[in-house]
Amino acid sequence: DIELMHQSVSIFEDLNIMWDKHLIDWHLIKCGKEYDTEREVLYFRFHGIYPLWYEFYQRSYRQTPFDNNSLKQYMIDLPFCLGNKVKKIDGTPMRCLTFDVEKSENEGLLLLFKKVKEADEKHNPTEVE
Repeated sequence: DIELMHQSVSIFEDLNIMWDKHLIDWHLIKCGKEYDTEREVLYFRFHGIYPLWYEFYQRSYRQTPFDNNSLKQYMIDLPFCLGNKVKKIDGTPMRCLTFDVEKSENEGLLLLFKKVKEADEKHNPTEVE
């Protein structure tokens, strides 16, 4: 479905707006490095972000977005998604969609990574393990 594919890619643009408006923070999105490759990645707590994004999407576009399972599967199928992995964030193990920043050409993801990394460095929160 073309519309679902569009939502799975444009969600990164929406998340940039949400980040700028302080609707999401580093408890839901985190930068890190894959332990085996040292590649820079973005960890994305989908189950925590989806309800906030759903509300944002409805208000912004006056449309109902796709259900979380469909959107999540499309995001997992993106060529720069490394899967739904368990990561410790702030000491708590959580399932996170993991995106390879170096493989991605998605401008929204790259910009979001830059913003999250700057916030991490500025506020120096707990590392991702």
